[in-house]
Amino acid sequence: MTPTKLKIAHREGLVKNMQISWQALDKGLQAEIKALQQGRHHDAFGILGCHALPASQLLSENSTAKKPVKTQLSKTPRAEWAVRAWLPTAETANIDGLFELQRVEGTDLFVAFLTDKEKHQLAQHYVVNWTEADGIEHSVVSPYTFWPQLGELDFTSVCTGAALAAL
Repeated sequence: MTPTKLKIAHREGLVKNMQISWQALDKGLQAEIKALQQGRHHDAFGILGCHALPASQLLSENSTAKKPVKTQLSKTPRAEWAVRAWLPTAETANIDGLFELQRVEGTDLFVAFLTDKEKHQLAQHYVVNWTEADGIEHSVVSPYTFWPQLGELDFTSVCTGAALAAL
């Protein structure tokens, strides 16, 4: 989030103590986060890493209003990308030292919302940095920046047993 959006989100109760409120998230995203947390998500690459935000997952201008209310948020560039990282032991986190990640309340998921301009500042294989409660710092290239290594033909070969026959 940009500093302006962060101030507005704090004022509207969407972000508390550098955490994103659970209620501010789309219901579908909530279900995916729960599946990740329970270790039963079928495609972590589909949620973790950098993804364009569908309209339903954008932070609303006023999440409590029944009708949209114009605020300063509408005058600032709207976040169109979400960079998500699963960091169970992290207290704070950032991407390449450029963008702060905020924890989604009650989860181990961290998110940074970026505009198109900010997204273009991101390296193709960006580094996620995080600090644990004991002060130990870690850095890792996000594995979710790489394309899948197996193609559809490989999956078909495994499912039909053809991959075993080749051995």
